[in-house]
Amino acid sequence: GEEYDNVYVISLENGENLSKDALLQAYGYDEEKLYSLLESKIQSDDVLYTLVNIKNNGYHLYVNKDGKLCIIYYEMDDVEEIRKELILDD
Repeated sequence: GEEYDNVYVISLENGENLSKDALLQAYGYDEEKLYSLLESKIQSDDVLYTLVNIKNNGYHLYVNKDGKLCIIYYEMDDVEEIRKELILDD
């Protein structure tokens, strides 16, 4: 079957669900800077193809227990979708 992720990031200050844009901004990113960072971090045979898939199919952001911004995305090949996670804030 296909996998899907539902990610909710709740602000500890006011209890609101934070959007991707709010999370990016809180960590000093915009989408352009995010994609540039991903280009350097993705380990794939075809990084540009993976970036296009992320742009077209979306991604989820969350904050891990160490307070680091992380991303979930799916890398696609001819046969399957592979779930990937990266810590953006090393």
